[in-house]
Amino acid sequence: MCLLICSCVGCGFGSSQNSPKAIINGLEEAINERDLEKMLALMTPEFQSEFESQKAIGNLVGDLAGFGSIFTDELINGFVGIGFGSNYVELEILSIKYNEDKTEATALVLCSMGEDLFEMIKISSSWYFNVD
Repeated sequence: MCLLICSCVGCGFGSSQNSPKAIINGLEEAINERDLEKMLALMTPEFQSEFESQKAIGNLVGDLAGFGSIFTDELINGFVGIGFGSNYVELEILSIKYNEDKTEATALVLCSMGEDLFEMIKISSSWYFNVD
């Protein structure tokens, strides 16, 4: 998945999270700005919480080993930059399909790495990427 290729991948963008198209456009913007916080805001609240927990555990281990906090935002954003280099990423939505009650969507997206599927879920009127 184009989203996971950067693999380095707080709630949201408010009204800009009210459609799957807005979520994909937000991802494109976040990738091109190399902004992990914006990427994370597009993920489910559960994913965001798990990410922060893992980051905290890593920093605790770093502190105990005498290295200090090792997972700083600057370091993590640097990984996002490494994943895409200086390339501008453009995501083109080819199609979006919804489940029957329109609480889940799957978008077929074209990016420089090929076509991929993005799964999204609606939680309390906001859309998020559903990353397992």
